[in-house]
Amino acid sequence: MSMLLLTALTAAWAEQASAQEKNIPYCLHTEELAPHGIVLKMGEAYYRACRPRGGGGDLPWHQFILRINPAVVPDLMSRYSPTNLRVMERVDGTDRLKNAIRNKPITGIRLFGGVEYEAHEFTNAHSGDKPAGGVYIYRPTEDSDIPFHWVNCKGWAHMEEGRSLNCSVYIRNDNIVAKLLFIGSKERGTAFVDHFPGFAQDIEKVLAVANVTDRLDEMEAFLDIVE
Repeated sequence: MSMLLLTALTAAWAEQASAQEKNIPYCLHTEELAPHGIVLKMGEAYYRACRPRGGGGDLPWHQFILRINPAVVPDLMSRYSPTNLRVMERVDGTDRLKNAIRNKPITGIRLFGGVEYEAHEFTNAHSGDKPAGGVYIYRPTEDSDIPFHWVNCKGWAHMEEGRSLNCSVYIRNDNIVAKLLFIGSKERGTAFVDHFPGFAQDIEKVLAVANVTDRLDEMEAFLDIVE
């Protein structure tokens, strides 16, 4: 376990303990499983969530929307990060990043928030010389506190026409992938694109709080565990 992740986990556990002492609920009152949530097994790990797991059957990814109370996650950049985070389990060996960049060679470098991303942009018959979309990969340096992640965007070429720009930030952790979706437009704005690195850090912090694998005995005392 890296020192960065260990520090994040330690802070997360301390924050949860502090939240419990202050009687801050893990789940917001609007959530289906408020206030305490449920524990879901995803891959080899266990995550405490506020909604039941979806997917299953013939679907290759079991998944759930995390939606935990932002107050229990330390040092968040945005309260949005823990309220719409989709966690997906790989159950068939699918690699979403490889699939996303298939037939999309590196086209250069894009800067988001002053951070360099490896760009795999593409055009189509309707986008002209503007990119229809792109996959942007951040590969951390040795001293970086931003985790490895990638961003998948569609709609760059048509924003002037009033259409939407859809971007998702992805973090991969063992056998799960976490995804945070953003939707912008010329009218609504696209300021979120300057904060992709910060959102990736937020996702890592949220996952650290939600991952209760090492605290399963404690969780079993008051929560349902769904294998």
